[in-house]
Amino acid sequence: MVTKALHALWAEPRQANPPQRVWRDWALFAVFVAWTVVEVVLRQDLLPLPLVLPAMFVILTPL
Repeated sequence: MVTKALHALWAEPRQANPPQRVWRDWALFAVFVAWTVVEVVLRQDLLPLPLVLPAMFVILTPL
């Protein structure tokens, strides 16, 4: 059942005219990356730092 849902999602056609990336998109991404780095550095109650920082960058990449 899950594979059928994933296949249907993967088979969706692309958007015809996607909007262009502008400087605001990159600024938002930079703010989120900086926020992540500051939070990892300042918070002591997070998981091990070498795992949290790459995980957050992986999560932010699709942005």
